[in-house]
Amino acid sequence: MQITEHDSIADLQRFTKAERDGRVRIRLQGIVLARQGHTGRAIGEVLGVSDRAVRDWVKRYNEGGVVALQEQPGRGRSARLAEEDQERFRKRIEAGAQPEDGVCSLRGIDFQRILEEEFGTLYSLNGVYRVLHRFGYSSLVPRPRHAQADKERQEAFKKSSK
Repeated sequence: MQITEHDSIADLQRFTKAERDGRVRIRLQGIVLARQGHTGRAIGEVLGVSDRAVRDWVKRYNEGGVVALQEQPGRGRSARLAEEDQERFRKRIEAGAQPEDGVCSLRGIDFQRILEEEFGTLYSLNGVYRVLHRFGYSSLVPRPRHAQADKERQEAFKKSSK
């Protein structure tokens, strides 16, 4: 296997340890092993990939160095929610429950309905949670307070119930 010496093995090992993306880290490990003289099949067996994948990594590295091993944009299915709608949806999330929603706190099923009615996009419930997670939201949040709750009466109840 012919491999271009863009970087020293020590540099490649340092890049491997510093890499946070697991997929890129495996590619870098493959390049280190290739530089050490291992065959594509042996590298594939050690890393749990096909020898074809190893050959592809070596080709990419030969053509562009370490940078060529990074994830390429455009991989995977494009988002169902258009980019301009994503910002609108984030603002809708931040606005919280509206009177027309009929609830005091939005749940996954409510976001699913909002995406369908307001944005014309169908998502499964798991898909809704993936979108929320991608936006940085977590389902682990404190319990909401009802708009008509009387804080003074709640505090008085807490004191009297001890």
